[in-house]
Amino acid sequence: MAKVPLFKRWLERGHRAAIERTNPELASAMRKLEPHAKHLHDPQTAQKAMSRLTRQERAALLEMQEQQGGPEPEATNRQMRRQLEKQRKRR
Repeated sequence: MAKVPLFKRWLERGHRAAIERTNPELASAMRKLEPHAKHLHDPQTAQKAMSRLTRQERAALLEMQEQQGGPEPEATNRQMRRQLEKQRKRR
């Protein structure tokens, strides 16, 4: 069904509406990140896109990624490891 363009749009709209009802911050974050979806594999572009989100949107997006079992962010150096530890302590 998702291959038919009309049905695909209907499914996407229904999915977005369900997310907006349950978690409006997540829906807002997804709307803001949608134009950048193709370039989010690049760390600099992803960071730039994430900086446009509010604190609540960022928290909702990170929570969703944790629930889905996304990859754990890796720290490449001491400074990044400490930042990750601080973020984990806040939760």
